[in-house]
Order: sequence, then structure tokens, then C-alpha cells
Amino acid sequence: MNFLRVLVASIACLVLSAFIVPFAHADTVIYRFNGDKSEPYGNFTDEFQFTTSGFITFSSSVLANQLNECTDCVVSTTLPAAQFFPHNTMGGDVIGFADFYSGENFYAFPAGAFSTPGFYTTLSQSLPGTLIVTDFPSVSTPENGTLALLGTGLLGLIAIAHRKLLVR
Repeated sequence: MNFLRVLVASIACLVLSAFIVPFAHADTVIYRFNGDKSEPYGNFTDEFQFTTSGFITFSSSVLANQLNECTDCVVSTTLPAAQFFPHNTMGGDVIGFADFYSGENFYAFPAGAFSTPGFYTTLSQSLPGTLIVTDFPSVSTPENGTLALLGTGLLGLIAIAHRKLLVR
């Protein structure tokens, strides 16, 4: 009889968890960029990290307050600190980065770099840079209805087993 109570309690917890389990989240993608440039007045590094809820597949402008981290960014509410141009006519995927020293610099990466996780280096040696794209796929979470259906099915099986035990 104690076994039956434990089983009923565990199934009740399963059914209740169907209403507490969060829904699946969208993919999270992190773009980590590092670019080096030589200027007449010194060498500078452009860096930023940007987190978004999916791969960048169309031209996108990003303000400084949308970046997780930024070195030498132009902080403005109207001018973008970074721009993403996938499948650009310059060849490949291009990042435009605005800094305080020389305006905007364009770093070209192989085509598909924005939409595929990996480590990429620029196509041009005149503006060397690296891009690391990291994808954190969404966790598959059963839907609430599925868990509720499973729980009620198990409750039905327990009820049938309980009746058979009472008949004896």
C-alpha cells in the first residue's frame, strides 16, 4: 500500500510539473570580434562581444549599449558602433566597426561566418581580425500538454491496478 501512495505522489508531481516547466528558448548566438589596425598615430584594437537570439542573416546595425563588451566603441544613441553585412559585395560577411580614431573600418570574413559557429580570420591582411561565433542551441523541453497526458495515463493505469488489488 505504501508503494501505491509513493507512486501516486510521484505522478501527481509529474502532472504539476507540466505547468511549471518553462517553454523552450530560442538559440543564443555570441559574436566575439577582435580587429587590429595600424594608424599613423599608433596601433589600435577594435573589440566587441554581441549576444543575439539567432544567427545574423540580414544587414544589422548595433548600438554601443546593445553590445556586451566594447573597446574603442563610438557611444551614441544614433550612430551604430558595429554593423553586420552578411553576403556582402565586398566578398563574404563583413563587419563595419566605428571607432574614435579613424571612423569606420570594414573587416571581411569568409561567406557564411555569421551563420555558422566557428573561428574565422579576416580575408584581408591590411585589416587583420578574428571572429568567434558560438551557438548555444535551445534545450528541448516537452510541451506541457505532453507531460499532462503522460501523467493522466499513468494515473489511469494506477487506478486499474488499484481496483484489481481491491477485488482480490
